[in-house]
Amino acid sequence: MSLTPSKVVDGLLAAEGAVADFIANGPSTGFGGHVRDQYRKRCNQYANLPAWARALGGVPGGAMSRICEPYWEGNGWDGPVRNTPFIGGQCPIRYIIDLFNVPPGGPPGLAGQLFVTGPISAINVTQISAFTKRFQAIGAGGSSDQRDVSYLSGGDATFGNPTPRDGDPDNCGNPPSSLDPGANPPPDPGPTTGPEPTADPSNPSGPPLLPVEPYFDPTFGDIPVVGPDDGGGGTEPPGNPETSPGSPENVGSGIPGTETPEDGADTPFGDPPEGKVFIGALVKFVFPEELGNIPGSGPANRVVSRTVGNVSLIFEGGRGTAEQVRSEWVYLVRPTGALEVSGVHVNALPGTTYTVYPLSIETCPENLCGAQ
Repeated sequence: MSLTPSKVVDGLLAAEGAVADFIANGPSTGFGGHVRDQYRKRCNQYANLPAWARALGGVPGGAMSRICEPYWEGNGWDGPVRNTPFIGGQCPIRYIIDLFNVPPGGPPGLAGQLFVTGPISAINVTQISAFTKRFQAIGAGGSSDQRDVSYLSGGDATFGNPTPRDGDPDNCGNPPSSLDPGANPPPDPGPTTGPEPTADPSNPSGPPLLPVEPYFDPTFGDIPVVGPDDGGGGTEPPGNPETSPGSPENVGSGIPGTETPEDGADTPFGDPPEGKVFIGALVKFVFPEELGNIPGSGPANRVVSRTVGNVSLIFEGGRGTAEQVRSEWVYLVRPTGALEVSGVHVNALPGTTYTVYPLSIETCPENLCGAQ
């Protein structure tokens, strides 16, 4: 038997919803109860962020958190949280960072500014006395600027997001975010025997593969729970739902990307298939070998420790939020049905190649609008 979740393009949200419901409300006895409890154990491990969980946490979309969240919420627990230290500041331009004194019960007031050239890797805050904080911004080549801000008892000092000093666009993405345990994580069950969870090679952006320990049958004893084969190393797009009736998305043919100049390159989609509209894209990157990979990731969805570039959807009249690229598969979907997707914009390190697979759906799918 195989416990592989459905492919992302065969109904990502439906598949995640089914897995999430099984983990939260599945049977408590027999083989079903065994699998449910094994999945719950993996959810509890993930919430406490062992190494494999941090590797999966770098996969865009947060599928593991989504399938575990109903179970966590039902028990009053918190899953991992992703903290972004600040927004923007990643272009090679001059930035200003405003510092604020926040009095007790009053509005914040400007208390100083930091000046640094991006990309900004960190804004460090150090408590140097009871009512004084030191702010230090680290910019290009390790350059930095710092300033101390004092405040009243009961107040605070804080900083704003970097803003371009000369009016330049700030469209190079955000600094890497950190994945941290929530305020009230479930009890940590500790390590389990057997292989660790990994991304699904046939669905890198969907629910990961959760290995299950053998099931003890009262008559036959231990029965292994069989998982899927690797299936080719993840070099092909994760399936085409045109072969699965009722699937919401269609993955188009791959469009090879080009070497990106300093300000990135656009990959236009052209006209959508008849009766369909573009909603996003799967982008398959191939990183330079010297970047290595995070232990536990790959080969289906290699994750590296540094940001390789950024990618965003192109809409009529502008571009969407630039998503940082650290994994070789990136899944982008428009945030609202009112936006018309026409392509993808990519900015990547030299030596990085990529292929863009447009995602489209019926203009009015039968499962949403009913038979016409």
